[in-house]
Amino acid sequence: MLLFSGEKLEKNFGECEVFRNISFEITRLERVGIVGPNGVGKTTLLKVIAGEESPSAGLLRFFSPVSISVLNQYCPFPSALQVEQAVQNAAPSGSPVSTEEILKKFGFANLGDRKIGDLSGGEKTRLQLACIWREPADLLLLDEPTNHLDLVQLDWLEGFIREYPGTIILVSHDRYFLDRTVSRVLELSPTGMASFPGNYTNYQRIKAEQRARDERLFAEQARQAVKLEKAITEQVQWSAKAHRESAEKARAMGRKKGGKEYLRAKAKKIDRRVNNTVKRLERLRREKITKPATMETIDLSFRDAGRRGRQSLITGWGLTKSYDGRELFDSVSLTLQPGEKIGLIGRNGSGKTTLLKILLGLEQPDSGNVWSSPALQAGYLDQEAQSLDLEKTVLTELVDVCSDPGRARKLLAGLLLQGDTVYKQCASLSMGERVRVELAKLLLGSYDLLMLDEPTNYLDLESRERLEEALNDFSGALIIVSHDRYLLERVCNKIWSLENRRLRIFPGKYSEAVASGSRPEQTTDREAEKLRLGFKMADITGRLSLIDRGRNPEEYGILEAEYFLLVEKYQTLTRNSKGKG
Repeated sequence: MLLFSGEKLEKNFGECEVFRNISFEITRLERVGIVGPNGVGKTTLLKVIAGEESPSAGLLRFFSPVSISVLNQYCPFPSALQVEQAVQNAAPSGSPVSTEEILKKFGFANLGDRKIGDLSGGEKTRLQLACIWREPADLLLLDEPTNHLDLVQLDWLEGFIREYPGTIILVSHDRYFLDRTVSRVLELSPTGMASFPGNYTNYQRIKAEQRARDERLFAEQARQAVKLEKAITEQVQWSAKAHRESAEKARAMGRKKGGKEYLRAKAKKIDRRVNNTVKRLERLRREKITKPATMETIDLSFRDAGRRGRQSLITGWGLTKSYDGRELFDSVSLTLQPGEKIGLIGRNGSGKTTLLKILLGLEQPDSGNVWSSPALQAGYLDQEAQSLDLEKTVLTELVDVCSDPGRARKLLAGLLLQGDTVYKQCASLSMGERVRVELAKLLLGSYDLLMLDEPTNYLDLESRERLEEALNDFSGALIIVSHDRYLLERVCNKIWSLENRRLRIFPGKYSEAVASGSRPEQTTDREAEKLRLGFKMADITGRLSLIDRGRNPEEYGILEAEYFLLVEKYQTLTRNSKGKG
């Protein structure tokens, strides 16, 4: 049963056209996902459906009275309001569900007196959903509901959507989430809207098949047009020749009328053939499909430093870190090998970003040590783009790492930083623009390790897919902190999970780690200590090679003694390991 429809909707802000020619139908209890590039008008369309904006043209028709709730990207509650007050204000008169039950169901059992301004992004999203759930509407509109949610919260949100008693339309760039929640995809583009049955993966498949079919048809129509144009040229030449010959033979035959008419009829027959072929060509041109748009490609190919070998890039052992008396993680040991692509996952606040910074040397652990290969070239993308020089222009930031302004500008354009934007100071950019400038700097650099903290934030679906292709092609090592499960599945070959202050290591893809969550790859304390000793010995060997024993015998002797002590400890651990086996 139809709930509502849109017919040829348009929306303009002054002379700026947001979208046009939007037509669609929504049935009751559907789960519909809206996708499309950034800036195409997805959020504006939700506002039109919600009645917050009026269409500039077209008709939005509801077939019966419909109540509507909206989950915005930004929390609508006053910062000073308490959580419990927000839930109470959402309660309908005579509601059978108590405020305490709602707080417990949505994870706020002990947070009722917290001010909303003190909540995390994920908590604010849950609070909006709690208020919506207390009085479910016929139609629920969700604008980027997965923002700020960790993997556990995403699983919870998927369950919320499955159980919700009304119709849901959602806008999201989370492809894994779309796969698990929607039964139809509406693609919004600058020229209109198209509907695709099934989830996001099915939408991708249909789109790829359509594009391949259109490309084949366009090529076939082009071949037919060339063939018809050639036939017309030949037939025109034959016609001209037939008319000349008919005139010449007619003169030669004198007054013999029958022969003259015969020759003219033959020439006119060729003329009719020419006219028919011209009409076929005109019809082909009228019916010819538009050439499938060539997707603007971004050169997202990383240039790695080219260093290879078996020696580990980074080893950490016994890492512990606390903030404000709260322990993030304890006794974490790990090693990163060349070419490994690690997905680092965990709850919000578990310390993922902190662990990255410790491995990079940007922060110090409370206890434990980190060893990094002396030749390591590491690049880092942080969520806040803090390494940008805010006084510099966008283009200057890139030219500092790439001497070719043309390549830098092409890359910026591919990341939607075009025109005069490249001459703006970085201080004037939005956070999404700053992150994209940081990503461009990494693409232009030369590294054998990249650490990326939520790299797909602020990227639309197409940009995310191209980034994944580049990360798959990158031959160096990766550590990626992300809640984008599609990215983790496509790129990573090992998962590090921070859980309950410990690091669990799972070999294989993200889906395999989820399926075998009880069987992590364990790194024992003895193995971690052997790694530490081995790298320490390698470090001392390198330092010894730089010292002239004859000129600095005392310095050389101290290091040599330390080296032999490490060798003895390493051999003892090795013997004990064999004995345990």
